[in-house]
Amino acid sequence: MPRLTIKAVTHPSNAHRDEFMACCLLIADGAINRIERRECTKEDLEDDNTYVLDQGGQLDAYKCNFDHHQLVDGRLDCTVSLIIESHFDLRLADAEKAWKWLRLTTLMDDRGPQAVARDALKAAVKDLGIDVAVTDETEVPALTEWMAGKVSPVEVTVTRWFAEHDVVTENHAIWPLMRRIGAEKLEYFDLFAERLHYLDENGVFNIIKDGMFYFDARCVDRGDEPKMAVEDFLKDIDSDVPITVTHAPRGGISLYARNNDKRFDFTQIKDMDVVSFAHKGGHFAVIADHCAPLPYIKLAMV
Repeated sequence: MPRLTIKAVTHPSNAHRDEFMACCLLIADGAINRIERRECTKEDLEDDNTYVLDQGGQLDAYKCNFDHHQLVDGRLDCTVSLIIESHFDLRLADAEKAWKWLRLTTLMDDRGPQAVARDALKAAVKDLGIDVAVTDETEVPALTEWMAGKVSPVEVTVTRWFAEHDVVTENHAIWPLMRRIGAEKLEYFDLFAERLHYLDENGVFNIIKDGMFYFDARCVDRGDEPKMAVEDFLKDIDSDVPITVTHAPRGGISLYARNNDKRFDFTQIKDMDVVSFAHKGGHFAVIADHCAPLPYIKLAMV
């Protein structure tokens, strides 16, 4: 018996991370087996077996219509964020924690690079305490250009490859790559949630001095992405925790000063025999596995 075709219809012309990632996640979930890059029709919007992505002016999960351009001001949405919430039934806040690319993807797609650059400048000015007015008319070409340079060259090549096709099916070379990308993201989301729980159960806070602690996450094996979720776990901790301790992937113990905390400078221990690496910025060092971290943390205090 022939298999039912469940397709996604997304816009033609240039491809963007937004609809590309939505397609990858749907492929990995087994929700679609064909992608058509063309203008959608009324029939597409009424067809329950057609996912209409990033066009069509409708958001209706029951009919598989996922466009965000018609949504009211004040919401921050893009097609992949709608898919994550409505198709996968995930909390967007949880997804943004696990997938660091998601928040910026939504902002860039919803508001554009100039607006995002202005917001970044406003935040920097506020953090630095600089008395400079940043308005909606402020142009920030240097920051916008810098943000454009942060896009991976691999992503540029892959999305251009995707854009070359009017139709993509399981028979096309890009399909298994898209399936792998989507599957890796979904798997990582589950691993990330498990890691947060594991750190809560097994991580250890140790005293550096009164009111100051380091977080020891060596409960996580060296070969199991030892730094995964550590920073996100600590964001919800209402204590002074400037240092994290983890297994270094290539051997040794990593000592890391969070947010480049200037109370610590690990170049102060760089000449010790047990120190295999100390970053010249002072925020990171690797000591031998047999060492107790606390003495070296204290030696790095400024």
